[in-house]
Amino acid sequence: MTTVRSATTRCLSVLLIASLVAAGCSRTYIYGPEQMPDMTERTLKVRSLTSSHGPIESFEIERIGLRHLAQPGLLRAPTEAEYSALINQSPLDVYTIEIDVDASTVHWRDYGLGGVGIGMTAALVANLSDEGGLFREGNGMALLGSITVGFVGFLTGLIVGSLAAPDVIDTRFDEAYVPD
Repeated sequence: MTTVRSATTRCLSVLLIASLVAAGCSRTYIYGPEQMPDMTERTLKVRSLTSSHGPIESFEIERIGLRHLAQPGLLRAPTEAEYSALINQSPLDVYTIEIDVDASTVHWRDYGLGGVGIGMTAALVANLSDEGGLFREGNGMALLGSITVGFVGFLTGLIVGSLAAPDVIDTRFDEAYVPD
C-alpha cells in the first residue's frame, strides 16, 4: 500500500514539475515602430543575434499587444488594419509592439537535452568504478539507472533553463547601437 502511494506521489510530482516548467516557457519580444517584426499569421521569426549568420528561430505567437504614443501605459490588441500592417511589415505609429510567443521547443531542446546528456554521462561514469559502480546488479540495471538519472537531469535542465532564460527580450536596442 505504501509503495503504491509513494509511486503515485512521485508521478504527480513529476507532472506538477513538468507543468510548471511548461508554463514558464513563454517569452515576450518587444519591437519599436522603426523595427517591424518578421512574422506570418501564426509564427514569429527571430534571429538571436541580429548581426550573426545563425539560424532563425520560429515561434508560435500566443498574443500581440500594441502600446500607442498617446497612452504608453495601455496595452491593447491590434485592430484588423494594424494586424495586416504587422503581417506586411508596414510601419505603425505605435510606441511598442509586444509579441508573446511559446518558447517551449527552445527550452526542451536547449536545456532539457543538455540535462539528459549531463545526467546520463554522470551515471555512466559513476558506474565505471572497480567496486561494481553505482548499479551493482549488471549492465541492464546500469542502463536503466543511467536512463533514470538522465530523466532527472532532463527535468533539472528544464527547471534551471526556464529560470535562467530571459522572459522579455527588447529588440528596440540593436547590439551595434552607439550613442551620440
